[in-house]
Amino acid sequence: MKLSCIRVIALVASLMFAVGCQPTADSTSKAGGSAGHDTSGAAHGHSHSAETPAPKTFKEGFELLSKQHAAIKTAFEAESPEDAHGALHDVGHVLESLTTLAASNPDISPSLDAIKQYVEQLFEQFGLLDETLHGGNAVEFSEVNQEIETALASLKEFAQ
Repeated sequence: MKLSCIRVIALVASLMFAVGCQPTADSTSKAGGSAGHDTSGAAHGHSHSAETPAPKTFKEGFELLSKQHAAIKTAFEAESPEDAHGALHDVGHVLESLTTLAASNPDISPSLDAIKQYVEQLFEQFGLLDETLHGGNAVEFSEVNQEIETALASLKEFAQ
């Protein structure tokens, strides 16, 4: 399923805005005066979590994404989805950075279109989980996890 650019932007915005990722005055000036998020994740101007520094390589980004997925999975399977709130917020930032990191890696940049497709799938599925926490349509973790795990397995090939 191919998502349009507008839908991806809407998913990114809903993941970021819905969980309270607000720009600072510094990030507004860095982003050219806009209060929105950039899709590279480079001009945020604020830290997201002391435990989750921005990845510097695609491999680091994938490893962080895998850890966040594990935390989200644990929380939802324990029927404590609110415990996944921080990880769902952070996963949006990591997903934003993956395509930029892939594009800057000459070993995997030829596969950038495929990587973007997997990232879009992950945005959509994690976005559905985030909507569940914010009063949107409730989905069961098991309904989206298979697609998440399939996309993660595909991205893992590029993180070697």
